[in-house]
Amino acid sequence: MFRSLVAGTFTAMICGLSTAMACSMIWGTATLPFVLASSVGFALGSIRWYIISTKEALLQLHRYPALLRMHIIMNFPWFPEYSRHGTAWFTQRKFSRDWIGKSILIAAWLSAQPALEDIQTQAEAALVQEYTDNGGNEKDEDEE
Repeated sequence: MFRSLVAGTFTAMICGLSTAMACSMIWGTATLPFVLASSVGFALGSIRWYIISTKEALLQLHRYPALLRMHIIMNFPWFPEYSRHGTAWFTQRKFSRDWIGKSILIAAWLSAQPALEDIQTQAEAALVQEYTDNGGNEKDEDEE
């Protein structure tokens, strides 16, 4: 959730300072406009982070359902229904229904970040190895 705070704070800072500069040129003071704009900026930045995180978590659930299932079970042991279901049950449709499912999925996605980064690093290394094994000549499948 630290990322949500950073996104909200950064947006609040940008909105508040830009509004304060514009209002101080118009009225000579900008305390109230700064407070209002930074509050709106924080809310908008946090909501934007939530929307983007939801999309990314749903995408990773589609790609790696077993990994996200494991993190959901580890992070939410007080919901026994998740441990009763197999990997096939963990679909995007199930977790995009309501805010509770989305929040559970985002928390699991955040805790799975190190594993997801390892998967991406290994996939990238395999591509680089394949490319260097071919001597830098990447053949298109259409050419064969």
